[in-house]
Amino acid sequence: EGVISVWDNINGNELKSLKGHDGEIKSLCFSPDDKTILSGGIDKTLRLWDIATGLPIRTFTGHILPVTDVKFHPSGKYLVSCSYDNTIKFWNIDSTKEIASFVFIDSLDYVFYTPDKYYAATKNGAKALGWVKGTQVWNFDQWDLQYNRPDIVFGRMPDPDTAMIKLYYKAYQKRLKKMKFSESMFKTGFHTPEIQIEKQARTAQNMLELDVSAIDTLYSMDRINVWVNDVPVFGINGISLRNEKQSAGVPVKKQISLALDEGDNKIEISVLNSAGAESLKQTAYAKNENPSVKKDLYFIAISCADYKDNRYNLKYSVKDGRDMAKQFAASGSDFTNIFIDTLFNKNVTRENVAALKGKLLKTKVDDEIILFASGHGLLDDSLDFYFATYDIDFRHPESRGISFDDFENIMDSIPARKKVFLMDVCHSGEVDKDEMGGLTASNAKKTSDITFRGNVKEYETRGADMATQSGVSLNNSFELMQELFSGLDKGTGTTVISAAAGKGYALESPQWDNGVFTYSIINGLKNHAADRNKDGTISISELKDYSIKEVQLLTDGQQKPTARRESINYDWKIW
Repeated sequence: EGVISVWDNINGNELKSLKGHDGEIKSLCFSPDDKTILSGGIDKTLRLWDIATGLPIRTFTGHILPVTDVKFHPSGKYLVSCSYDNTIKFWNIDSTKEIASFVFIDSLDYVFYTPDKYYAATKNGAKALGWVKGTQVWNFDQWDLQYNRPDIVFGRMPDPDTAMIKLYYKAYQKRLKKMKFSESMFKTGFHTPEIQIEKQARTAQNMLELDVSAIDTLYSMDRINVWVNDVPVFGINGISLRNEKQSAGVPVKKQISLALDEGDNKIEISVLNSAGAESLKQTAYAKNENPSVKKDLYFIAISCADYKDNRYNLKYSVKDGRDMAKQFAASGSDFTNIFIDTLFNKNVTRENVAALKGKLLKTKVDDEIILFASGHGLLDDSLDFYFATYDIDFRHPESRGISFDDFENIMDSIPARKKVFLMDVCHSGEVDKDEMGGLTASNAKKTSDITFRGNVKEYETRGADMATQSGVSLNNSFELMQELFSGLDKGTGTTVISAAAGKGYALESPQWDNGVFTYSIINGLKNHAADRNKDGTISISELKDYSIKEVQLLTDGQQKPTARRESINYDWKIW
């Protein structure tokens, strides 16, 4: 009936009757000093009661469904409540204000958010977020750079870990720098162009036509960017507006024709001005339910073990390429055709790798591309990554090596949109040049029968060209940035899973009969070990998560794969 009775448990007498809840009370507890009672009920409120007077002291509102459990923080200054609305809320007793809400998305993913819209979330958890104003809805990443602030969220919680909060803030600052932003740019008045979808129409089952209008009142407009399921369909440079006649404040109109993926399609458009400012992304949705879609699989292995400079030969990297090709050749009935293309040893040259682009330009929208590379990974004097070709100069990798941008160019602007790049090489993750700038070349290590797939310049053993260890602690703010934040730079729309961090090693050994990263990928697919939710299929995110954990386990933390690029919203089935 919404009444709390307080009893003397010695003589059985009722001392107080506390009335105020509207309906059933689901939970209550005493404060640490036994002077107050906290209750929560089906009326969606928490109430704090003075035991001596029997009167309510404060009421806490914010849940949208009945409150199921309540607790005091041990300090007595904060409250915690949970509800059928799937949130756990933290409250300040004195102000009655909500500090933050916690939501489980599933068993592994969560979101913390504050009343003023700051949040901290796992990468998959962030997908549950959206921005709404009136009838307009935006994806979470539209303001992720401004409001994804673990330092703010956790800094407001009871008993914050001040050292960790400082590290969170440092990671956030590093993210801003990477995106060429600063906090001052978020202030009111930061100028951006605007773009609108004025009309959308289906011209065929698998075709969509958009009429768009872009405008800027101060600057000329540089390009229109268009993504379908996070893939830039006109390449990373978009649709150029540089040759269009433009006047400040006068719209530029374009008609854009798009081929749709099979199934659900999320279309995003934005416009970038000459000052580098991007508009809010506008979003449209379309579904292609054509059951007659025929798709092909393209698997490409680029693997080198025997180098022109044979001091740096490896044992297992070509075997990695062959084993991966064999694995994907058995992909089953999902595909009309399976094309296997391999470049091994002497065939691994800059020219041959660049020529792959011509083959991939012949793909179709629904085809799947799996690019695999294994061999030495090098960092030049500027700490830029290069994959070692057969004829590379190990002292000057920039002269004949294949840069990450070269690989990106192969995957850019091709029709196929399901693209993944697996890199079993040292230093294949993103490098934090700020934190590595003071490091110098050093003799590489060799542990037991484990070999490092990296460059050592003047040394005989295989290793890294930096005096670093492979396992990077999360005390490193750059790695913490990668753990906390989704990459907002979609690149070519290719998910890139790297065997090692930017300053880490990729290992190979007879105990795996492969590189450990390749071994883990094959095991995750062949034995369905990567099928986290046991639905019989393996998604890109499941394979990424499995390989990261499995490689760390097998190497006792010496090696940790990373996602150099990932598509949070486009998680397609790879197996």
